[in-house]
Amino acid sequence: MFEDNPEEYIRKDIEGSDIDTRRRAVSDFVRTLSQYFEAKIVELFSQYLGVLLQRYKSDPKNNWRSKDTAIYLVSTLASKGSTQKHGVTQASQLVPLPQFCQTEILPELERPDVNEMPVLKADALKFLMTFRTMLGQQVIATIPQVVRHLTSESFVVHSYAACNLEKILIMKDSNGNPLITQDVLAPYGAAVVGGLFTALSKPNSGENEYIMKAIMRAFSTLNEHTM
Repeated sequence: MFEDNPEEYIRKDIEGSDIDTRRRAVSDFVRTLSQYFEAKIVELFSQYLGVLLQRYKSDPKNNWRSKDTAIYLVSTLASKGSTQKHGVTQASQLVPLPQFCQTEILPELERPDVNEMPVLKADALKFLMTFRTMLGQQVIATIPQVVRHLTSESFVVHSYAACNLEKILIMKDSNGNPLITQDVLAPYGAAVVGGLFTALSKPNSGENEYIMKAIMRAFSTLNEHTM
């Protein structure tokens, strides 16, 4: 579905229409168990997580599915409360999100080839979107990498990059002010606008709603810097 029907993949993956899938059923079950036996469940699955990541590192090209599972597992274990607007707003204290982001998520986005292992790149971008409120400044620091993935040939990857950018730009600080101001975004302005219009020119993305939302949000934030 990632390759053959990417729009449906996105609807199931980040818009929550995957309620009839086995993966979603297992995720909901694990999350429910965590409500009552959090320490035990995190301890149990942390061991399995280590096995998955080690399997991936032994042969990334052929075992990328192991890391795909690992990222999904961490997202399931860490999430304790979320909203559509802010992503996860309450996370398990037993899951080291900043550390996992630094060691397992960012390396996938830092690979020179933005078209290499696209599923893992989509996973990494989704992780940043999901936990943006919890990661704060760590997410802001990823803006250059997110913008770089707007050039990906994968419909899912450049759509997730655009969606990620739009979500970052609407983040607020503790006082309710925009976390990303005009001055913060201005140094990346040309890359952001150019990348978004490059993504819009990709096959099947001429009417991509995620890119269009990101363009409007970027113009709103940059203001006169877009001239």
